[in-house]
Amino acid sequence: MGTASSRAPAPSRLGRWHRYLAAMFPPLVMGPTSFLRVLAIAGCLQVLARPGLPVRLSWRLVGAAVAFFLLLLLFRVLDELKDEATDQRLARAGDPRYSGRPSVTGEIARADLVALRATIVGALLVLHLAMGSAPVFMALVGVLGVAWLSSRWFFWPRVRESLVLALVTHNPITLLLQLYVMVVVLVEVGGARLPVAEVVALHLGLWAPVAAWETSRKIRVPEDETAYQTYSQVLGWKLAPLLPASLILGGTLCLSWLALRCGLPVLFVACLVGAALVPLAALLRFRLRPSTASARLQPFAEVYLVATDLGWVVALALHVGVDLTRIGGVL
Repeated sequence: MGTASSRAPAPSRLGRWHRYLAAMFPPLVMGPTSFLRVLAIAGCLQVLARPGLPVRLSWRLVGAAVAFFLLLLLFRVLDELKDEATDQRLARAGDPRYSGRPSVTGEIARADLVALRATIVGALLVLHLAMGSAPVFMALVGVLGVAWLSSRWFFWPRVRESLVLALVTHNPITLLLQLYVMVVVLVEVGGARLPVAEVVALHLGLWAPVAAWETSRKIRVPEDETAYQTYSQVLGWKLAPLLPASLILGGTLCLSWLALRCGLPVLFVACLVGAALVPLAALLRFRLRPSTASARLQPFAEVYLVATDLGWVVALALHVGVDLTRIGGVL
């Protein structure tokens, strides 16, 4: 299958960036979801550190949300650069998930992506200098270091060829980004001590929906398989759904226990379980009636992911309230 673009590249680099983002990282979607994830993490940690007090927002937390968005975009661009040859090969083989990518069709060039990478890193450094916290800046440096290692497959060539190794080495980066947010929160609350078990439950519980999304989108029926490696190829289509299902069940269990420890109402726990049932029902449908249509599991995992973050933000706001007095004040 050819890879010629149906549209000519935009004449300006900004235009090419715009087309790339619209296709691969829509800001109007990724911006709000990044903000929700940071609010969910920060809100829960503040409740654990300062029981009974409202969740306090500040410009530093807003900066962390912007940084979270930029870091996600950075990892997206790094993946684009390191997978360039593979994406071209899969597109030529006719894989529908790759034939329309801007980097494949020629709507964006490698030089544009390299420039976007440099712009993101520069923006992150300027943002963190403005945030004025040495621990937060060092946390950023740590994340950027892991980003550099991931862009080189952690100098382990086998990772490039193994879906399982890629999952084990790359997916926990989500946990690293969550730990970055925790550093910001600890600076905000003055380094208060946090209960270990609850913090572990929070990070695992919020990581699990991301991992479930990542695994559920790489499951296909046998007739739809291509050269692109999927979990249904590695595990078989019958066993593959158990991977995201296990992550959803484990994550929901962690978050439900954590919600009760935070004093949130049982109704919220019921909402968490209800959100988990959405992708679990889709996975069960695929297992019982495998087809191209039922293999479209990604949207259901996305519902669970967004509902989990949004649910935490709403539940915490209703339970302890939100303090906005530091927005507009001095950090």
